[in-house]
Amino acid sequence: MPLFIYNASKTKRKLIFIMFSKSFKLFKIFGISIELDASWFIIFFFVVWTLSTSLYKLNLPGITFNINITLSVVTAILFFSSVIFHELAHSIIAIKEGLAVKKITLFVFGGAALIDDEPKTPGTEFRISVLGPASSLFLALFFFIFSQIFENYQYLHLPGLFLFNINLILAFFNLIPGFPMDGGRIFRSFIWYISGNFLKSTKIAAALGKIIALTFVSIGLYSIVITGLSGLWLILIGLFLYKAADGSLKQAQIKDTC
Repeated sequence: MPLFIYNASKTKRKLIFIMFSKSFKLFKIFGISIELDASWFIIFFFVVWTLSTSLYKLNLPGITFNINITLSVVTAILFFSSVIFHELAHSIIAIKEGLAVKKITLFVFGGAALIDDEPKTPGTEFRISVLGPASSLFLALFFFIFSQIFENYQYLHLPGLFLFNINLILAFFNLIPGFPMDGGRIFRSFIWYISGNFLKSTKIAAALGKIIALTFVSIGLYSIVITGLSGLWLILIGLFLYKAADGSLKQAQIKDTC
């Protein structure tokens, strides 16, 4: 679940409300540090395990263990590279709008770009926010074309099809108006444009974000009752979104008092 966080308060808190404190620097691109939070390894191994035991094992009869693991790892790396691409789309337009981007961090729930300040106008907010889902749609189209070109080569077709689907899901999931996800920030930009009040629009967007987060938690709890632990991940995402919405609102309030 890619998103971006404004560090308007300039405090050391930054992303501690959604990630562990330990991160590992991978490289820099366009002056932006790309880092791995310690929690990222959980989701990475989960994705590799799911791909190897479900997608490839079931759809590629006769695949050897070594090839299965290699293909799963490569696919997982391409998936998280897609998340970085999504965050870079946010970051590049933010830099062009005059905002500093400190880093992009991959963590257990996806990725987050840490932008040094809040946008100055609703138009800036909209442009930064919409570029993320647009970049995921671009990647979805790219991987769909790739999968069709190699339709008769299952070892290329299946990864391409998976990456097409996952980027499509990322694009549309992030358009849900659950602040501070992309859709929530797009929603805030509209309210901000209409009202002319940044803090008021943030309060409205954060309130809607919390409602959506609690909806995720409720659906997850229902799924656990009906099907077992399958709803646990949705509960965790809902709790994360609720905390993120609350944290973003507090940062906006801090900025308003400065």
